[in-house]
Amino acid sequence: MPLRVAYISKFPPQVGGIERHVYEIACRLVKGNNDVRVFTCNDAGETYTIDGIQVLNYRPLARIDTYYWIARPWLIRSFLKDIECFNPDIVHFHLFSNTLELLMPKLCKKYHVAVTPHISIGAGFYGLTVCQISVAILKKIAGNASLLICVSDMLCKWLKKCNLNFRGTIRVIPNGVDTGKYTPPRERTLEKPYRISFVGRIASEKNIPTIIKAFEKIREKLGEVELIIMGKGPLLKKYLKKYGNIRGVQFKGYVPEKEKISILRLSHLFIFPSLAEAQGISLIEAASCGLPCIASKIGGMPSIVKHGFNGFLVDPFDADKIANYAVKILSNEYLYHKMSINARKFAVENFDWDKVAEKTIKAYMEILDEKGVH
Repeated sequence: MPLRVAYISKFPPQVGGIERHVYEIACRLVKGNNDVRVFTCNDAGETYTIDGIQVLNYRPLARIDTYYWIARPWLIRSFLKDIECFNPDIVHFHLFSNTLELLMPKLCKKYHVAVTPHISIGAGFYGLTVCQISVAILKKIAGNASLLICVSDMLCKWLKKCNLNFRGTIRVIPNGVDTGKYTPPRERTLEKPYRISFVGRIASEKNIPTIIKAFEKIREKLGEVELIIMGKGPLLKKYLKKYGNIRGVQFKGYVPEKEKISILRLSHLFIFPSLAEAQGISLIEAASCGLPCIASKIGGMPSIVKHGFNGFLVDPFDADKIANYAVKILSNEYLYHKMSINARKFAVENFDWDKVAEKTIKAYMEILDEKGVH
């Protein structure tokens, strides 16, 4: 029997990890003849359709930053009416993105509510502050939800220690990648110039200065090395001015997906020392392209990068260690190709979007069966 699923989340044309996650799962639900609607706040039209997915948009009153939107009060009433008319089997919130999620306690009284908190467990002042704020909100709004989905084991264990008083079902279902699209080249030769890539929001939490420091140390030891930084964000202009003239460094800004995949396939290594990350779709995409990865040993990143197997884990501020591991990988052809094969294999086995969607639907059915709905 088809499901009716309502997603309350950020969604394309906005760009980001949550948007990608919800889009990919929604597409697969629609292909399975399920009825899906997305309820969101952004600058797009009031109602639009993307790949067969109906999107109802509630234009915000204001935007605090890229992530947090304030909805107009009368549109909140409209949102509740639209939800009631749709009468979903599942209402799935992807936190945190807008004030519509503050209505979760109200919706929990009437619907089966699932929640995926994209909390970036992090390091330093930024990471710790974000975690504390996110957990405080989660405690207030999600206690009566039917299903809690965590994108990594690390996040699941961490949330259990936070005394959420959550009484529903808990499942770990990761982010994913289209492994048929993000593929390695037929042949990747380890020769100069070595290309190191990064994909992510150009913001403080992505720790770009440490990447630059590490890159300069790598170049001192290996000579011909290029660093390709893809992504847009509030610090792009500042970093372009500060680092744009460093030899070998390229800031690409936003790149379309096709170009991003092409650059990843031409790269040799992916560096991602983020200060806060629920898991990191960019890491999964790089691994699916067969890139050994160097990433922070915090948040959900250790669920993707297995130290010594498909890359290395580091303290996010340790530019020396990042550089040393990069040199180790790029100067040892046997190690490089072994890690490249392992990265691709691990991504295909664990993070393919089809498998992620199957796990999500299974979790939905579990809570509906418990309530005797299906």
